Amino acid sequence: MKIKRLIPLTMLGALVATPVFAMTSESSSDVQFTFQPVLSLSFSESSLSIGDLYPGTFGRSNYIDVVVNTNSISGYTLSAAVGDGTTYLNTNLINNSTATPFTSLAANVAIETFESDNTWGYTIDAGETYSGLPYYGETNWKVLGQTENNDGNKTFQFGIAAKASDSMSSGEYKNVIQFRVIANPIPEEPEPEPGV
Repeated sequence: MKIKRLIPLTMLGALVATPVFAMTSESSSDVQFTFQPVLSLSFSESSLSIGDLYPGTFGRSNYIDVVVNTNSISGYTLSAAVGDGTTYLNTNLINNSTATPFTSLAANVAIETFESDNTWGYTIDAGETYSGLPYYGETNWKVLGQTENNDGNKTFQFGIAAKASDSMSSGEYKNVIQFRVIANPIPEEPEPEPGV
């Protein structure tokens, strides 16, 4: 019988490491962009009309939606005035066939019922109160709505109403209502205090 011997083998080896030298360079670049501001004004209809005004009565117009849209963080101011500086030179609703106009309510009043004949006014609260608008050429337009932040889409229901005397001449009485919306100024960041 043969005897097998196991001879352990030992392997010796050496790993030789070669040094590797690398150069590293870093730089940075600022990233910035401007998200453009948006400010728009739109209307559900282009005209207001009082269709059921008869001598000695009070009548209301259709309502139009005045829609303001903005992404301004400081909000906006919506205002209105009457006239256009060329054809309509005051706040009266006029008919070229008669000298008697419908005069506007005063801009600084808020009435619930019309007391005076041949007057007209606007409402933005569904007819609960009425007021007048200033003339287009004046610097202070009537503020209809104002926000101090980004309010997104905002809708104002705008309408007019008038009261006619028994002797008011028939016909179309017209003028133009101008609307404008202005983004409020963005407040400046306060300067840091020295040493802070």
